Amino acid sequence: MKRSSGILLHITSLPGRHGIGDLGEWAYRWVDLLAAGKQSYWQILPLGPTGFGNSPYASPSAYAGNPLLISLDELVKDGLLQPEQLDPYESTRPRVNFEKVKRFKFQHLFKAFENFTGGSDLDEEYEKFCDESHWLESYAKFGAKREQTSPEFVRFEQFIFSRQWSRLKTYTNQKGVQIVGDLPMYVSEDSVDRLDYPQLFDLESGFCAGAPPCPVHLNGQKWGNPLYRWERHRETGYQWWMDRVRATLKQCDVVRLDYFCGYATFWATNGHQGHWRRGPGHDLFHCAREKLGNITYIAEDLGELTHEIHELRDRWGIMSSKIMQYAFDGQQDNPYVPENYRSSNCVVYTGTHDNDTCKGWYEQAPEYVKENVRRAAQSDGRDISWDMIKLAAQTKADLLMVQFQDVLCLGREARFNTPGTVGAQNWSWSMQPEQINDKVADSLKWLVGWSRRG
Repeated sequence: MKRSSGILLHITSLPGRHGIGDLGEWAYRWVDLLAAGKQSYWQILPLGPTGFGNSPYASPSAYAGNPLLISLDELVKDGLLQPEQLDPYESTRPRVNFEKVKRFKFQHLFKAFENFTGGSDLDEEYEKFCDESHWLESYAKFGAKREQTSPEFVRFEQFIFSRQWSRLKTYTNQKGVQIVGDLPMYVSEDSVDRLDYPQLFDLESGFCAGAPPCPVHLNGQKWGNPLYRWERHRETGYQWWMDRVRATLKQCDVVRLDYFCGYATFWATNGHQGHWRRGPGHDLFHCAREKLGNITYIAEDLGELTHEIHELRDRWGIMSSKIMQYAFDGQQDNPYVPENYRSSNCVVYTGTHDNDTCKGWYEQAPEYVKENVRRAAQSDGRDISWDMIKLAAQTKADLLMVQFQDVLCLGREARFNTPGTVGAQNWSWSMQPEQINDKVADSLKWLVGWSRRG
């Protein structure tokens, strides 16, 4: 990858007329801003239907799209909704009220569905989508029970999501911007994949996915996702995984591998005790190379890394992740200190979706950390967001990825997610329309020229 930069922002955080960012007008304006700012990449979170706590990492399907992202305005343009059928939405910004949005979107999507079933110019396109989506029939039945609706309506939702996303991705690529998608390591316990392929999951031992004890979580973490029976995946030539990655590549250009360490070894827990198990290792990536060709991956390889993890990542040329917020503890061997980067084949983040904004982080940091930041940035700390952005931009990392909240110099009020917590503050931050403007684009364009990331 050549030296470049991009912005991390999930679609739900975009402005939108109906309570949540969607695949309509503001998504295209956002892409225009990225292009004007000379950004090469747009990183998003998983696009599937959300699960417990509205998390995009707890989806009921490895293939389905999130119907909350469907633009109702685009349905009007396509003649599937009449303008008089589209009710106004009373905004609750700056946070997404997911339950209210779900009720509003479902009501209007059903109106569009009724119009669609009466005959549409999209019938042929719809039939093709259904024929090419091997997962759709099973998910339609599953989703219908889950949402208390009909399989026909679920199929319609998935068709519209796919159509709108494909149109936006094409526009994004035409503007010279590539999309960094996200492949969660696990699926939800309440997922159609676990029901359809029980032989591929450990459903008998009583253990599930989690994380071992650490200074932050003294008792470890129990995530609850079903664990894989990797030997069964291997016997099938990793067919389920190949289908899943292939579907992801239709949505994006670069694939971020969530919880990359789990491909080497992963923690199994029953909530009281746990142990390590071996992941698929090189075998899975060899299979993907043979069947799918060269794929640009970004590893979420955070935490304490073993030699086995380093070797797996480096052998397949997978980009490492570096978080600037972790670089100022004063330890000389800290892997997030730019001087300690092993190579340029990495992505440097000011922070990820699981971190506070730079301003929020700095305000809560210990004084010695603040001193280390000010010394490294030759700064008084008054413009800490852009101090951190510029520090990250100057590193040798091939790709700079900045949370858009940091571009806007926002504080803790704009944090997107706090791991280990569930609540209305998670996944729900939303920007204002006026925050997409020429001044922001000019700042990003300046940064690209200044750091030679064009």
